[in-house]
Amino acid sequence: MSSRPLTLSQIKLYNPHEQTDEQIQKLFVARQKQFQYLLDSIGREGADSIPQHHLIIGQRGMGKTTMLKRIEVELRIGSLSERFIPILMPEELYDLRSLSRFLLTCLDRLADSLEIDGDQAQVESIDQQLNALRQLSSEEKIINQSFAVLLQIADSLGRRPIILVDNVAFVFAALSTEEQHKLRALLMKNSAPILIGANARTLEASSAYDAPFYDAFKMLYLKNLKFSELEAIIINLAKITGAKSIQKDLVEQKGRLLSLHQLTGGNPRTMTMLFRLVSKGFANDIQDDLNAILDEVTPLYKDRFENLSEQMRRIVMSVAMHWDPIKTEQLRSDTALENKQLSPQLRRLLD
Repeated sequence: MSSRPLTLSQIKLYNPHEQTDEQIQKLFVARQKQFQYLLDSIGREGADSIPQHHLIIGQRGMGKTTMLKRIEVELRIGSLSERFIPILMPEELYDLRSLSRFLLTCLDRLADSLEIDGDQAQVESIDQQLNALRQLSSEEKIINQSFAVLLQIADSLGRRPIILVDNVAFVFAALSTEEQHKLRALLMKNSAPILIGANARTLEASSAYDAPFYDAFKMLYLKNLKFSELEAIIINLAKITGAKSIQKDLVEQKGRLLSLHQLTGGNPRTMTMLFRLVSKGFANDIQDDLNAILDEVTPLYKDRFENLSEQMRRIVMSVAMHWDPIKTEQLRSDTALENKQLSPQLRRLLD
């Protein structure tokens, strides 16, 4: 692996899929235990087993997208590459509107993966088959034949597909209940692709007893990182970017890092933001470092706040302005909402 330092602009906060394999490998230092757990689970799958699917749950900035990208890289160039092939789906499937479109996209992204491998003959073959599939007269035919083509290509390669889907809630929201049941039936066949999804919260499609994907996933939760893990991220960033001046500061400013860890909630994306801000040295006052982070995240959280319902905004504003933990009676008084209105909104906000 090259020892050439990374620049700050090469450290992506929101688009890790744009980073090279080498950059992802260098930057991925946290979540090693969870990463290895998923690889071990994949490695135990036989060629014709009924697959175990996985769902990665974590708040924004907890590393879900980076985890999927790191798995994709490992499945292409690591020890499992001879048995599996990754299909990394687009981060946001905004144009998804049917199961047939989802499966066609899987084939398209499989071609992308093979193109990276240099298998141009297979890429051209998939493109030709995609053109033929899109001409079929019915959704049912496209679904059945697309899946058959996917399995046939996997069999010819001797590599089982691993479908990696970020924000998987978009997929389920775009599919009807009938299509969700159909997708589950396809993915529970022997030799079927393994689905690894990521989402900010548990999916209704997998948690309700009568839901199409009930009990279909093994859950993996990405929680707030411990201070030692966040410290490892900062130290690694200093090392791979050649920021020698800050490496000494990290030792001397451990107390400040501890405070910033508590204030930022152990979120790896936020700590990466912090590193980019302090790479030339910490501010004289910790409040200045914190304000700099707040300035970076303001557009993101302003957008999230404005997308809340009117009642939710009133609740969040009341809680935020109260500073100390707020009791329900005070919240009811501040927001002019009754208990029957408050309770469901608080549950939604917690989710």
